[in-house]
Amino acid sequence: MAEYFEVGVRYDRTNEKGIQVKVTEQYLVDAISFTEAEARITAEVAQYSTSGDFKVMTIKRSQISEITIDKYGLASQVSADAKKLTGENKHANSDVDRFYKVKVNWIDLDEKTLKEKRTPQHYLVAAGSLDAAHDVIRQYLHGSLRDYDVATVDESKIVDVIIPASKDNGKDA
Repeated sequence: MAEYFEVGVRYDRTNEKGIQVKVTEQYLVDAISFTEAEARITAEVAQYSTSGDFKVMTIKRSQISEITIDKYGLASQVSADAKKLTGENKHANSDVDRFYKVKVNWIDLDEKTLKEKRTPQHYLVAAGSLDAAHDVIRQYLHGSLRDYDVATVDESKIVDVIIPASKDNGKDA
């Protein structure tokens, strides 16, 4: 099972106007330890930093247990375009350019007390809008034998996911 770390990095980048600006960005890094997460992010950010000067500001364990994307862009495209046509959401964006944190509660019945027990699990979903992220997680969990409830879908500050090359080939993200 993968372990993810949320890493905040501050570095200089050249913006669209050609001006060098300091930016702080959040990354999700698949790593075994804090040290490995820092090494991976250092290697990644060194490619983008124009001055070569950057600082790892924060590293923390993430609650995210799985990453999923809409591989073919179908749910995002269909959902966003349908809502644009019907007028439901005039601001729908069909580009998969953002990450959303989705909290899913798995619902189980405690046989002794006969009460529902909800176990939370957090996902990172790449999608173009909140509605598309909701559609993607429903598609991803379709066919699950357990009952679930999508509790929250929130836009994340994460700009990229760093996965080792060996895992990248068989990974869903």
